[in-house]
Amino acid sequence: MDIWIPSEIGYVVSHRYRHFPPPCHYPVFERITGGGTVILSPSTLIVDVVVSSTHKDNTLQSVVEALNHTVGKRTFYIGKEWPDILHRPTHKKIGGTSFYHRKNITFISMSILLRRDIINIIERCLPYPDKAPLHRKNRSHKEFLISLEEITLFSLRDLVYTLISSLKSPLSYLPPT
Repeated sequence: MDIWIPSEIGYVVSHRYRHFPPPCHYPVFERITGGGTVILSPSTLIVDVVVSSTHKDNTLQSVVEALNHTVGKRTFYIGKEWPDILHRPTHKKIGGTSFYHRKNITFISMSILLRRDIINIIERCLPYPDKAPLHRKNRSHKEFLISLEEITLFSLRDLVYTLISSLKSPLSYLPPT
């Protein structure tokens, strides 16, 4: 497990989209996982976990529970057709996921929007996605995304501690090789 915050703004693209022409002048990083292009910044928290493929959904739920604990109520949920982390009252996206499957192991990378400024950068620098889940409802990035700071006052330290605690459970252990 790795929980980290990027030190600079940059595009992260799937290997399938490595010829993506960025409209803004930020570095482009390639990832092995699937999913579309994202922009990361010091306003995003990244949670990377390697789990047994049978525990993928439990791991996502653990992150949702850690966010709920941070807010103090059951506010977040996972989208049904697309594994976005959504804010219940607004049905806006606070986090995204990407996966890489290899045999019986899954690498999961989740990005959580901490501060509003990243949403403005995403709105300016990312085109509307080619494929979008129904829960997006054709909303622009600015209308569809929400940051944790817009929902509640939070302690980054407490959030990270809660994530570490929830992801240390047996569900995150790898199967024997």
